[in-house]
Parts: sequence; structure tokens; C-alpha cells
Amino acid sequence: MSEMPRQKNKVQQISRNRVSENVDFLGFILSRSTPEEIDLWRNKFPRLSKAIKTGLKNKFNIIF
Repeated sequence: MSEMPRQKNKVQQISRNRVSENVDFLGFILSRSTPEEIDLWRNKFPRLSKAIKTGLKNKFNIIF
């Protein structure tokens, strides 16, 4: 049997509107969290989009 070539994971682009919604949602939660809780969120979302991380930093001053 011949094996099919492995397909690379495609990075999907997130629309600006979706990024903004995610930043608002996560920012609302994280702005009321303790540093220990923020560390838990970092562990839950290790591969969070760079655009969302930048939005959290700029809008809520949260480094994720």
C-alpha cells in the first residue's frame, strides 16, 4: 500500500472582528483575575493567537 503524503496544518486567519470579540471576552475575565488565575489561563491556552495576545496587552495591559 502506498501512503498518502502528510498534510501540514494550515494556519487559519482570524478576522479582525473575531479577534476583537476574543480580546474583549478574555480581557473582561483576566482583568478581574489574580496572577495565579492568569497563570492557569496561560496553561489552558498555550497557543493563543499573537493578534489576541497583542490586543490583550494593548487594551487591558495584560501580558499573556
